[in-house]
Amino acid sequence: MTKADILIIGGGPAGVVAAITAKKNYPSKQVTLVRKEKKSVIPCGIPYIFNRLDSVDKNLMPDQPLLDNKVDLVISEITEIKSKEKEVIAENGDVFDYGKLILALGSTSQLIPIPGIEKEGIWVVKKDYEYLKKH
Repeated sequence: MTKADILIIGGGPAGVVAAITAKKNYPSKQVTLVRKEKKSVIPCGIPYIFNRLDSVDKNLMPDQPLLDNKVDLVISEITEIKSKEKEVIAENGDVFDYGKLILALGSTSQLIPIPGIEKEGIWVVKKDYEYLKKH
């Protein structure tokens, strides 16, 4: 079991800001951020990937600010939250015990049922490195 005073689930901008802010305000606390992606893209930069940046790799959110602030970064997907026990369980069976839990889960795109949505070349923009590399 891994213990964290502050556990953050989600590695997007909100999760990163929450982790760094928590560590700066409570430097003695153990802050852990768990995200499921090995590489995390900057959501607002996605439109630029296809025009100005020419590569998904140029739109990655760096992990260095987390490491510089001594935030533990774990790459895994959380599959269960047990709020009464103050623990979460990862897909690989790892258990994280926490004092405070922050859910920074972000958003997902949805296809709207409009005429032509099924046509070739219409696709959802997902905030996912591997998905964006394919398109």
